[in-house]
Parts: sequence; structure tokens; C-alpha cells
Amino acid sequence: VSVLYWRRADTMSGSAVEAATALKDKGNAAFAGGDVEGCLARYGEALALLEGDDAAAARSLAALLLSNSANAHLSVGRWAEASDCAARAIDAFCANGVPAAGTNEATLLDKARFRRARAEHEQGLAFSALCELMLITKPTADAAALVAKVARDVGLMGLDSAFGIHIFEGGYTAVAREDIAPDTALFAEGQLLVEIDATLGESEGGSATTESRVAAFVKELIALRAKGADGRAKYDRVAKEMKGSWPRRLSDLPPSVLQSVRDAAAATFAEASGADDALPGPSVCGAGITTVRDEVTLVALQARYNCFHRGFFRACALMNHACDANAAMKYQPGSSLALASHRESLGASLGTGVVTLVACRRIRKGEPITVKYLADHDFVLGVVPRRELLRASWLFTCECNRCNADMQPDAKTEWLRCTATEGCAGFVHLPVAPIDGRECSDAVADMKRACGECGAQCGISPELRLELHELRRDMLDVHSGVQSPDGRIDSAKLFAGVLRLRRATAKRCHPSHWLHTLCLYQYCVAAQRRVEQVFAEVSAAAPAERPKLAADAAREFGLSRFDAAAVSKQPIREPADEVDALALFLELEARLLPYYPPTQLWALHVAGGRLAVLCAVAHPDRFPALAPIITAKANFFPSAMRPATMALLKGADIPAKQLKSLSRTL
Repeated sequence: VSVLYWRRADTMSGSAVEAATALKDKGNAAFAGGDVEGCLARYGEALALLEGDDAAAARSLAALLLSNSANAHLSVGRWAEASDCAARAIDAFCANGVPAAGTNEATLLDKARFRRARAEHEQGLAFSALCELMLITKPTADAAALVAKVARDVGLMGLDSAFGIHIFEGGYTAVAREDIAPDTALFAEGQLLVEIDATLGESEGGSATTESRVAAFVKELIALRAKGADGRAKYDRVAKEMKGSWPRRLSDLPPSVLQSVRDAAAATFAEASGADDALPGPSVCGAGITTVRDEVTLVALQARYNCFHRGFFRACALMNHACDANAAMKYQPGSSLALASHRESLGASLGTGVVTLVACRRIRKGEPITVKYLADHDFVLGVVPRRELLRASWLFTCECNRCNADMQPDAKTEWLRCTATEGCAGFVHLPVAPIDGRECSDAVADMKRACGECGAQCGISPELRLELHELRRDMLDVHSGVQSPDGRIDSAKLFAGVLRLRRATAKRCHPSHWLHTLCLYQYCVAAQRRVEQVFAEVSAAAPAERPKLAADAAREFGLSRFDAAAVSKQPIREPADEVDALALFLELEARLLPYYPPTQLWALHVAGGRLAVLCAVAHPDRFPALAPIITAKANFFPSAMRPATMALLKGADIPAKQLKSLSRTL
């Protein structure tokens, strides 16, 4: 019976497809003859025949009919209808996944995307149009021309053709269309200015949970809607600017995440009248949004997920996070770049903040383009605190290569000394869970692991967890009390604080543990300001005074103890009593390089280079050992620093022959 049933279903589907195809051909003929209404009527009849038919041929034909309908609406300027038909066509083409590149269905899908992009652009929905255009697999000349126009409207400059996006888990992810070389600038994006503040809901430290941020945006959006016609117009503009960004639909979020956001905003909606009223017409946010509550919630979510560097940057939000990112967002808060003409043509829609997306390393064709969502001081943390910060701020669990590697037993960055047997020299992989009141989502709080040395089962007691937490807290505060009233950093006090913390860490952790890295990071952030200050003083002094000032600097930073050969052989080591600043800077660099691209460590390289130059001026006989370090760091020196560096070295008792190679670099 089942066999006969399916044969009959196939026959019925075939009949419907044949009849619908005949109607499609009549519609095409009507369109060619200028009869748009007759064309749309025939397409509508064909779609009615195919309604509810899930056979592949029927779905494919329905998608084509919808795309053709979009084209017909475009021809007479019915932009909203064209966008709706094209969106339905795209969904139909992708019902069983995105068609493979090079197939006929992929070509038809590209056409539907282009038609929707045109319709969205005509309605002032620039970012939504841009996303559709960037999903096209084989752009035509018309598509390329529209990309240039729409990118300008969005506030993008220098959009590289190798930058593309793919559909990913209900949203988009940026991918490389072609191989991308290191240091390639993929685009520069101007900050979007709308009638809500991008910093809403932030804590004093510049961070907050997603729920609190969304609730703050909901409150602001509801207030806008309540301010009469002018307020409603401003609200509509926010919604239009955000359309196309993630989440495109409320269903793009996992149900548990959406519910937590709804719960956070519930009190605000309860105070607003008409929150559950039906919208008076179609929502600018698209199909599926029928109430004020849902529309405001979606726009608030889009605002939250498009916040970077205390501003709205929609193109930057296309990148997913990775703790070993291959691209970086360089923010220039007061930059105008070449965006002045954009601001002139778009009125007040672009601010002065600009983010440039730069490739940190070679990115292969088809590889996702990723950035880090974490601040630098959080980026050096261990896997569990990193994941907890991302869960709180962005509501996802990071599964990047670095996080997965850090959860493996051989990840020394998470090794603690054996906690079961006193005097045991073994180490155990025991990620440290936070104890700041948040529930830890990773199953590590009660983890037990066997020590490879003694075989005993090891875990982290509440007392040890508290001890490690206090170490981390003290590291974040290591610069307190080391600044004199005139603003100078007391290097001796800073050295002493770092040495104390590293000794305490060494009692509990492997030398490669992330707590050592955090301690060094905090030291270098504080010390580099003092290094810059001293280098400027030595450079500005009269030539005769420079050797003495350099010698004073060498004593302050312990540079006479620097052993280039030892550091080159083993940059990561147990903390020593005799410490020098240059070795600490180079050790931090070695710790960061596995996951932090060297091109993004500018301040670290410059400070290390300055220390090496000061050491060479104070101890000219050690220049041959220091020259490779100075040469490597010179590529990162600001242009104004290069002549000052050569002047310092030439004024020291260093043979000209030894300086010859470095002079070419500088």
C-alpha cells in the first residue's frame, strides 16, 4: 500500500509541476510584453498549485516563481513586495541546505539574493542589502556595482574582494573568498550613529551581561516610541539600520537564551503600555514579527550584538570570536580617514570612530575570519574564565581551537602542581573555575585527575581555589602603589611586587601556567609607560649626557643582568631573584605568540626594543648580542622613533661596522 501511495503522490506532484510550469511560461510571456499584473497573476496561480507539495521539483519551481515575482515587483517599484518574494525564494532554495556552488540552483539563488538586495537598498535598508550581496557566490557586474554603492551607504571603505560571508548557525560568519596575506586591511568601518547610546547597560568597567544590555536597550527603544511622531520616526530609523544584522529573527537564538533575555526585559515591558499590541502594519524587521514586544526585543538584541569599542559597527559584528583569532579590529576613536565624504552624504549617520579590520596572519580560502571579543587583559586568562566571560557577555560557549586545546590533559597552561601528595614533583591538568559567585558551566569545579608522577587522584580544594583567586586579584592590582606623586612608576616596587606574585604562583602552578602570563602582562602594561618616559628623556638629552642617563636606566630596569643567550634558549622559565625588565618583556612575548599574532603586539615590541637600545647604549660591548633583538623590534618602531634610535646608538661607543645592518632596517 505504501509503495502505491508514494507512486500516486509522485504522479500528483508531477501533474502539479507540469501545470505550474505552463503557468510560469505564460507569466514570463506576459512580463516580456509589459503586462506586469498579468505576469504576477499567472505566477500566483502556479504557486497555488504547488502549495504544500514537498517534492524537490515542486520546491525548486516554487522558489523560481517567487524570485521571478520579486523581479516583476522591482520593475514597477514595489520594493517591499519584491523584498518579501525574494526572501521567500531564498528560503525555498535553501530549504535543504545552501545549494552547492556551480549548480543551476546556486545561480538561481544568486539571482534571488541580488533581487532582494536591490529591494532592500531602495527601502533604505543598506546593511540588509549588503549582507545579501555578500552571500552571492558568483557576483555579476551589476552585483559588484551595487556592492560598492551599498558599502558606501553602510560606511565601509576599502572593502576587499577576498572578504565574504556564509550562512552559519542561523546567522552569518565571515569567510575568506580567496587567500588573504598577513597585514591585509579588509575594510574600514565608520561608527554608526543612531538615536540610542551604544554604551547603554554597561557597568563602570565597560562590561555587562547580555541580559542587562538588552534590557537597557529595550527601555530606551520603548521611550523613543512613546515620544510622538518624531520619536517613532527615530525608532524606525534604528530598526531600519539594524535590519540584516544578527539575530535576523528571534528564532535565530537558542530558546533558553531568548527566554533569559525576555525575562530580563519583562519588568520594562510591564511598565510600558501596549507592549503586546499588534503592529499596525508589516514590521520593518521582516516576517514573523507581529507585536510591539517582539519587534522591540529583536531590535534591542541587534543593538547589543553589534556593539564594539563602545559604538555600533555592523560589519565588524559579522566576525565570529576565536581565542586564537586570525584578524584584529583596530579602533581609532577620533579618526576620520576617508569617511568625511560619507558623513557629508549621509548626514549624521556616521560618527568619527573608525574600526579597521586587519588580517593577523595568512587566512586560507574558505577559512572563517575571526576576531577576539575579549579585552587584552581577559584574553590571557585560562580557558574556564575566558569561557565564563564570553557566556556572560555574549551568551555562547567558545569551542575555538585554543579553548579545545586548553581542555586537553597535555595543556601546560592549565597544569597545577600535584595537590594530593606533599613533595611530589608532578603536575596535573586542573583548569581553575571562577569563584566570583557565577555558576561555572564547564565541568571542572569538581574535576579529579591522576597525577602522572605519583598516581594519586588530584583535585582543587575550596582553599586552593580561593588562594589562586586571590593571586589573580593581586596580579590585576600589581600596579597600585607603585606610582609617585609626579606620575613616575617606581620600577623597584613594581619588580618586587611581580617577583612576590610569581614566586607564590610557582608554588602552585607549572611555569607555563596562564597565571604567570597574567602577572607578566600586568607588569608590562605598567612598565611600558615608564620605559617610554625614560627613553624619551635619554633621547632628548645632550649627546654627552646620554651614556650616563642610559646607565641609570639600565640600573633601574636591571638590564646589566640581561642574558641574551639564556633568554634566546629558554624564554619561559621559573621566576628568578635576579630579574630584568627586558627578559620579562621577551618572556611575555614568547607566552603570547602561540595565540596572539606578533603583528598585534606593537606596544610590547616597541617597549622591548627601547629597553634593548638603552642596554646597548649603557653597555656598548653587548651590542652584538642585542642587535638581533633591536633589529626584530625595529619593524614596529614608530617612524618618529627611528632617527632617535640611530642617534642614540651612533653616540655610544659602538663600532660603525656593527651598526651598518641595523641602519638599513631603521
